[in-house]
Amino acid sequence: MPTPSHRPNTFKANRVFTDRDEARELFTQQCAAPQQQDEYRVLNFYGVGGQGKSALCGQFEKHLDRLTNNEDHQLAWAKINFEDNNKHNSIAALMALRLQLAANGKLWFPAFDTAFARYFAITQAGRNLETSYPELFKQPHDLLQGLAATAEALSGLPLLGKALECLHKADEKRILQRWMETRGTELLAGLEGLSAYELEDKLPGFFGADVDDWLHNEINAPQRRVVFLYDTYEALWRDQPSKTDLLVDKWVRKLVSESPAVLHVILGREALAWAQQDPEEWQGIITPCPLDHLTDTDADSFLQTVPVVENDIRARIVEGAKGIPFYLNLQVDQYESCKRSNLIPQADEYGGKEPEMLARFISHLPDMTRRALRVASYPRWLDEALFLNLCEKFLGGVAIISLHDLTAYSFWTKQADRYFLHAVMRDYLQSEDREQETVLFRSIHQHLFDHYDGKLQTIKSARDITEEQSQAFTEGAYHLEQIGRTAIPYWVDKYREFFHLAARWITLEPLLDLSLIISQEISDRETEAATLNNISLIFKVRGDYDTATCLLKKSLTIFQEIKFKKGEGVTLNNLSQIFKARGNYDTAIDHLKQSLAIQQQTGNELGEGITLNNLSKIYSERDDHYTALSFLKQSLDIFQKIGNNIHVGAVLNNLSQIFITLGDYDIALNYAEQSLTLTQQHGNKQVEGMALSNLSKIFTAYSEHDTALDYAKQSLAIQQEIGDIEGLCSTLFEIGHIYLHNKKTLEAIQTWLEAYHIAKKINYVQALRGLEKVAGNFGLQDWEALAQRIKSNQ
Repeated sequence: MPTPSHRPNTFKANRVFTDRDEARELFTQQCAAPQQQDEYRVLNFYGVGGQGKSALCGQFEKHLDRLTNNEDHQLAWAKINFEDNNKHNSIAALMALRLQLAANGKLWFPAFDTAFARYFAITQAGRNLETSYPELFKQPHDLLQGLAATAEALSGLPLLGKALECLHKADEKRILQRWMETRGTELLAGLEGLSAYELEDKLPGFFGADVDDWLHNEINAPQRRVVFLYDTYEALWRDQPSKTDLLVDKWVRKLVSESPAVLHVILGREALAWAQQDPEEWQGIITPCPLDHLTDTDADSFLQTVPVVENDIRARIVEGAKGIPFYLNLQVDQYESCKRSNLIPQADEYGGKEPEMLARFISHLPDMTRRALRVASYPRWLDEALFLNLCEKFLGGVAIISLHDLTAYSFWTKQADRYFLHAVMRDYLQSEDREQETVLFRSIHQHLFDHYDGKLQTIKSARDITEEQSQAFTEGAYHLEQIGRTAIPYWVDKYREFFHLAARWITLEPLLDLSLIISQEISDRETEAATLNNISLIFKVRGDYDTATCLLKKSLTIFQEIKFKKGEGVTLNNLSQIFKARGNYDTAIDHLKQSLAIQQQTGNELGEGITLNNLSKIYSERDDHYTALSFLKQSLDIFQKIGNNIHVGAVLNNLSQIFITLGDYDIALNYAEQSLTLTQQHGNKQVEGMALSNLSKIFTAYSEHDTALDYAKQSLAIQQEIGDIEGLCSTLFEIGHIYLHNKKTLEAIQTWLEAYHIAKKINYVQALRGLEKVAGNFGLQDWEALAQRIKSNQ
């Protein structure tokens, strides 16, 4: 019988959550139990895909919503769903938790907001905090107004002190002043010297401190509870080459460590392995909660609430689903579709084994919906633009089916403006197409790879890279892996230098890790060694010299075994920079001379120029500036001859450094300005930071201290953003001299002390020696003793 389109649908499935009584009872008990200040609690609910973990998480949310706050009891809670790729980033996840806690628990976050405002200022230079995070400024406290106004110029305690002056509410000012006296001064000490990388690592600690204050440190506070929910935990590894890499969720473990007395509830496919990896840390803290299948009785009760009125159909569905909620919901989708089409459901169209249910469900879909669903299973997420792109290419036009209609089924979830297909459905569709529709399978993945690769092909310099292109790099690798895994190392290398120059380590590092795994799988030893080299450069920038050295030694061994001289020369060169940083100049020069001989022997002019440049830096450190100039001029000639302006910019910067040391500041200024222009043009963030630092030194010599400080702060912001620890020490060293010229001796000593702590932490001997000379000039014998004296006088 036809149905008029203007009449409402006559059947709507009613899906009432069923069972999980034990899980809900455990959660309820844990929420109600007093939370001791030093007590850690982690509930880990886990089970195979389709077990209804997200539905269970939804029940936990409803329970928390029903709990009321009063004079005696207060609750604050927040949730992260890792199905949303944006929440894989610790900054985005922490910000989501912060906003939720402030909204439903009226928490405020002086430590976290101060650290985050500084992090934002140095990683998003020129952008406005309020414009970028408008939701922050909808909160009742006005602390952030002051932070946003001063974070670019100040950091740490000075930043918070200035923000305090901006507070309009007397009670807030009083609370913050007391907090600074009792907690803030100690918590934020040393914040000024942290790089963006270090700040990101420490943000969970600042966050945990603020939560702890709310729970325990407010006078006459009522009994309080805090609960964090983490859903779809396995999705954290979605973009990672290794599904067991413990670094992926390191920040979650740190957040748990930094927030005792908080109830952490983690739902995922696998049991947490934290205790196996570190039993001393986690044994006895995690309560494993495996989720069994629904009983037949509960499954039948769920179906009766839909309602599925036919007894034989309910029996078939219950038998086939075997207690897995995904399959119950899938067949309810099918039943609902049948009823809305005014068809009479037939028992033999339900039940069966798992693949049968999926196949039958898909076969009952309208032809266009079925085709669209298959195509939609290829990307890891869909938004409107990508869906229309796929429709145009593979479904005959953009008007065939709407994204809204396609995603109306129970196996879709929405996060922000993106839609995610349930992993069980995706795996089934992709597996079937991989086996039965091999041409289509390759064609769609190839199209998506080309789509993302096309976004990368527009990159002309590292300066041009956008967040969309960073995402394209990750997604492109995923689709290439489906059709040509062995090509990934070579494709990644095609764009590697751009992302390296732009210091996009978060994007680049997992792709290099994947390249390393694949090159080892296919026994491409040359690529394996080259990739080890490239990964080592990231660890070197971060100041992790031990890891960088280990990677480079492995690389050198491989290059020597396969007799690839060019690679051997590059590795010796990179090793020399570790020895230089550790103050072992003789070994560094020996490695560089070996490298230079190899580069000249193999005709590698680029490598020869880099080696000559690195030799110059060591001779300059030894005050043999004329030998250093000789090497630099040879290096410059080579780079200009081969037209490599990226390295020309680096050499010009080093020339500037030497003329600063020689006291010829006009020549130094000319070289520094040329270097800055070239490095900004090509997006070489590390050298840009160095060039700005040299400009600061020059204007200090000209006694133009305001200009010098401005350049130094620009340099510092870049070095903190990219985690350039060596550059950070150098710039802090220079800022100390600027303060000294301005007769701010205490500020100078405190800045040098920050540089000392950073250099000491990574054993950056080269910087420590320079700081020892400064200490000697002031009659100071021991930076550690000085640090204790300053701390005791604060």
